[in-house]
Amino acid sequence: MKSFQRLCILVVSACLVVPMATTYAFLAPLSFRNNLAKNPSIVNWMSSGRGGDSGGGVRVAKELVRSLIEEEQCFTTESGARAFGEVCAANIVYEDCYESQPFVGRTPVSEYLVKKALARKGKGGFRLDRISDGNNACGFAWTWTSGEEEGLRGTTFVELNDAGEIQYVREIPEPIYKPGDLTLELLRTVTAGGEPPPPG
Repeated sequence: MKSFQRLCILVVSACLVVPMATTYAFLAPLSFRNNLAKNPSIVNWMSSGRGGDSGGGVRVAKELVRSLIEEEQCFTTESGARAFGEVCAANIVYEDCYESQPFVGRTPVSEYLVKKALARKGKGGFRLDRISDGNNACGFAWTWTSGEEEGLRGTTFVELNDAGEIQYVREIPEPIYKPGDLTLELLRTVTAGGEPPPPG
């Protein structure tokens, strides 16, 4: 079920489709809200007024991610990166598609985000373009900016565990270099008449 849920949310995030609150509410564990009290970081975040109930239940993933990005500035400041790490599960898996291996564990993920934030310091901002609804998971589209200029874009999927901690992240930046018509024509020419590999 979790693989199916991740696939669905990644597709939605990549296509930048409208929020899927109903789907997430259906897939979310029934014990999710009861387990929030187990995580002091989430409780502090909720009690600060940032995780309010909007009538249809607390949209924890969406509001937590929005808070981390817009208020804590988790991708552009060292303190924000550390705040992100504080709400991660001990066994979090963070997949950055530009990296050869995922980062596993709260400390490695926090250190990686701090390192990225320090490397980007003074080089622009991170804009949240769209974010989907979700109790235990959400996807969002983003753009790096520098003044009026727009840079790298991408989508990210975030999933929380039953205790309200971030347990999985997949960051998917768009390709920096996109194949043009000549490249595609070259690829067609090179692969013309090629035999498909035998079934494994």
